[in-house]
Amino acid sequence: MSSRHEHHVSTLTNPPAFARLAPPKPDNGAVPSAQVLSISLEVIDSVELAKRLSVPESWIRSRTNSKRTSDPIPHYRLGRYIRFSWGSAELSDWLQRQLVSTDGVWSRRKI
Repeated sequence: MSSRHEHHVSTLTNPPAFARLAPPKPDNGAVPSAQVLSISLEVIDSVELAKRLSVPESWIRSRTNSKRTSDPIPHYRLGRYIRFSWGSAELSDWLQRQLVSTDGVWSRRKI
């Protein structure tokens, strides 16, 4: 196995620092004084978000452009790459704002 492949494998098993939500435990085994609420977030791409929402990827990408919509999908822009935090409060709030009922009872969008 080449070292390049080994590095790729290690990045898959060890997420980058920005993807870790809870701080590491102290080396001495002591429990931190403040309890940390661990929330499971997953950073996904537009293809995966489209699959999870059952919509075309082109629709997802168009909804990240603030010129095309007044309420863009919350996302990270990493150069030309767009990523989404599945499980985040921001994405959940955005999804709730898309909830519409025919009788208007559930609607949170301004129609």
